[in-house]
This record gives sequence, structure tokens and C-alpha cells, in this order.
Amino acid sequence: EVFIDDQFQIEVTDRTVYISGGQNFTLDAAYHLQTQAFSVSAGFDNTNFTPYLKILGQSKLNGFMTGKIQVNGNAKTLDQVKGSADISRIEIFSNQTELIRSRDFKAFLKDGEISIPGVRLNLLEQGVMEIKGNGTLNGDLDIKAHGTIPLEIISLFTDVFPNAAGEVRLSLGVNGNLSQPDLRADAEIINCGMTVPGLLQQMHNLNGSIHVTPEAIVLDNIRGMLDSGSFELSGAIDLKAYRPSRVGLKLKAHDLTLMIPDTLEKSLVSGYIQMIEGKYYKNIRLNLMGSLGKKSREEALVAPEIPWPFLKNMAIDITTRYRQPFVIDNNMALLAIKPDLRIYGSVNHPLIRGRAQVESGTVYFQKKEFNVKKGVFDFINPYKIEPTIDVLSEIIVREWTIFLSISGTPDNLKFNFSSNPSEREEDILSLLITGKTTQELIAGEGGLSLSPGQILADVLAETVQKQIKDATGLDIVELEYKEVGEAEASDEVKVTVGKELSRRITVKYVMQTKNAKVIQQVITEYKFLEKLLMNTFHDTEGHYGGGLQFRFEFR
Repeated sequence: EVFIDDQFQIEVTDRTVYISGGQNFTLDAAYHLQTQAFSVSAGFDNTNFTPYLKILGQSKLNGFMTGKIQVNGNAKTLDQVKGSADISRIEIFSNQTELIRSRDFKAFLKDGEISIPGVRLNLLEQGVMEIKGNGTLNGDLDIKAHGTIPLEIISLFTDVFPNAAGEVRLSLGVNGNLSQPDLRADAEIINCGMTVPGLLQQMHNLNGSIHVTPEAIVLDNIRGMLDSGSFELSGAIDLKAYRPSRVGLKLKAHDLTLMIPDTLEKSLVSGYIQMIEGKYYKNIRLNLMGSLGKKSREEALVAPEIPWPFLKNMAIDITTRYRQPFVIDNNMALLAIKPDLRIYGSVNHPLIRGRAQVESGTVYFQKKEFNVKKGVFDFINPYKIEPTIDVLSEIIVREWTIFLSISGTPDNLKFNFSSNPSEREEDILSLLITGKTTQELIAGEGGLSLSPGQILADVLAETVQKQIKDATGLDIVELEYKEVGEAEASDEVKVTVGKELSRRITVKYVMQTKNAKVIQQVITEYKFLEKLLMNTFHDTEGHYGGGLQFRFEFR
């Protein structure tokens, strides 16, 4: 016989080793050296297993157990080992707080299979977890668990998550082989909170769901607050052999402040931003007469630098993706743009590199719409965010195709015109404004040149009439100019506005200058037939009159 620390007694008889004794529990074991048959029986009566918890690194915990464990079989045929565990009471404490309590825990081992009919664990005062299942010695598993876990229990096991509160409703299933288990879990987070490690800030009102499968961890509508700021988190982490292979998360934050003590002076934010929808609608002032293409705009405001060290020295390296093209919709253009850009530099001095390509769109010039044939915005300036623009568009005016090229930087845009058939730039502008070339503005058969006043009147009549009609709701807006040759007479200007009161009645108001006098006239027209109408007039000179008019239009 051999005694070890007065606790265990070892005896060898007939090639069989017997072990008995124990401290706070009883142990009886036997092992035959030749046949390798064995049997083990251990009894616990309010046994303190705190020393074993310390071996596992849980020095703050203590526990007690009452029950019996029995195992017998042969080491040569482990798949035929039989055993049972009948634990009537198990309790684990942290100081004087009861963390886990279980009653009537039973487990059985037979023919290489371990089965747990069902065990109920009480967690603190309000939590409970029920576990049942079976498994084999070769590693096959079929375990299910569900219940409610108070998050406070985490703070009692570890100091990593202090002040944890709230609860998690958990449903867990483990199947398959131990080396490659099929783990599926659903966790519902309910009003949870804790002090965030490393930030020393309080997270609270945390709610949402987490779903775990062998393929991914899915975060579903997780909402919470960090101090007074709020955030929303959703997305998925793809798994391969239970290791992250791809991360796709979406974070929305509002008034979220991060206070990081002893922060490093340098940090980096990298990844990609996916643009769901984007639109630029601010109008641009163009000074056409100031050398056709120099753009004037307000001086850009210098953004104040961020003073906080953590953000001040934060480097960024972010690529952009898009779901829908970025849209420019202002007084100058309507463009759909596909960006392929990289944002880099620092938070205080961000820069952009890459190209944004125009998919389709329209450029507006003098109320004309030019269809974009090609267009790119290149970000190549290494010192500031400034695109180099190169856009080519066209419009058809009568038999001419007019091309408008816009190039340069936003501070120095240049507009160049060309046409097919080729025309001078002044003729191209005349076509855009009046629909006629400069030669066509010459009087017809006699070849006489129109006076500057007559040309100006024609231009105004072409460009202003529609705007006045749209703004006032008038149906008739006419502007006429007549140059009088006599030296003593003055040129005549006539402006007519009118409104169709019904399909048959139209009222016109005419104001004209004649012989240095301003004469105002009111005309009423009544249409008898489609081509026959009667009109009456009355002017400020005291003249009255009327007549019948037969109108026949042809081309």
C-alpha cells in the first residue's frame, strides 16, 4: 500500500491497481494491468471545487457540488464504456453572488454515446438556460440549448466588459462532427449596455438580432446609443471554416462622439464607400461675354482644421463604388456620371484621385440642349481636389450640327464651338441665338443690311417671347422695330401683348412710339369662322375703328 499526501491510498493486488480516498469527496477506482478493464466511482457531498476553478484561471469564483459519477469498461474497447453522472446540486459563486445553479443534472454514457436528457441552469436571479442533446466519443454532436442570459453575468466572469446590463435571448444548435461542427444560433439583444472597452464610454439601449450559421454572421437592425449619440449597424460577416473571409457592414451614426484615452497620434481608415444615390444641384454663374468660357464663381471657403489629435492625424484610403450613377442637375447640365475614385490623404486635407465618366446627359447653353457624346472628369491634381473636365456635346440646328466642347478646370472653363458644315464662331452663335446666320440677317431680295436696332429687335423677339409667355401666362407677345428714314421722324417701336379669353375672343394691348409720342391701343378680336374675324380698337389718341379680316396662311 502507498499513501499520497494522506489523501489517496494506492494498492496493487493480483495485477490490479486500486485507488481510494479523496479530499471533500470519495474516490474508488480499479484498473487491471493485463486486461485493461477499469471502473471509477466518485461521490461528492457539498464538495468545494474552488481549487479546480483556480486551475482554470477563474480565481474570483468558488463553487460546490453534490452528486455521484460512475464509469466502467475496458481501455481496449472505449466505444463500449458505460457510465453515468447524477449531480443533484451544483452552484458557482462570485464572492457572495450566485452565478449558476443547477438541480438534478443527469448524463449517461453507453455504447460510445453520451446523452443529456435535459438540464436547467439558473443564471443569477432572472436568467435560465436549458440544455439537452447527445454526442459520441468519435465527435458526433447533436446539442440544443435555449434560454435568456443576463448580460451582467459577463461582468462577473471577466473585467473586459464592465457594467454590462440587459439580456440576450439565445437559441443554439450544434450538429455534425466536433472537428467541423454545424453551428447555428439566433441571439436577440434586448436593452443591453456596457462600458465599451478602450473608449471608457457607456453604450446603452442596444437592441437587435444576430444570426450565426457556418457560412456567415448576420447583424440584423442593431440599434443603440453611445453616450448621447446614436448608431445603426447591419450587414454580414462571411465565414470560411468559422474564420472571417469577407466583411460587409453598414454603419449609420448620428452625433456619435468617440473619446479615446491615450490615443495614438496616427490612425488609418481604409475600405470602400458604396454610393446609393448622389445629386449635385447648385447652379453655376457663367459670364458668356467675358471671353466665352471663363467661369466666375464665389471664392471657396477654407474649411477649418479638425483640432483633435485622433482625427487630425487620421489617414484615409477609401475607394468609391456606386449603385446608381451620380447626377449633376443644375442650370448648366443634366449628367449621369459613373465615378471610379479613391479618397486619400488625411481627414484635414483629403484628396481625390481617379476618373468619373459621363454615361449620358445634356449640357445647356443659351436655352439650347446639347446632347453629350463623351465626357470625363479626371482628378489628377496632387495638391487639391480639382477635376479636369473634358466634355463634348452636340445639337442640330436646321442643317448644321453644332459641337460644344467644355474643357479645363472649374476655375478656368473654356467653351469652344465648331460645326458641320463648318462656320465661323460668330455665325455659330447667331444660329444658336436667332436660328439664322449673320448673312441671313441681311434683308432678303434687295440685299440691304438691317440696322443694328432691327437686328436687336429680331434677337429679342426670338429669345424673350417664350420666357415672357411662360412667366405671365400671356398667349401673345410681339416686339417690332421700324427704322424711319426721315431726319425729323423718330424710329418706331411697337410692343403687343394679348390673351385668348376663349376660342373665339382675343384681347390685345399695344403700346408703340410714333412721331415721338407713346400711343396705347386696346384691340378686341372676334372670330366668326376659322379664317374670318372681326376686330375693333380704341387708342389714347381718341381713335376708334374696326374691320373684317380674312386670314389665309400657307407655306
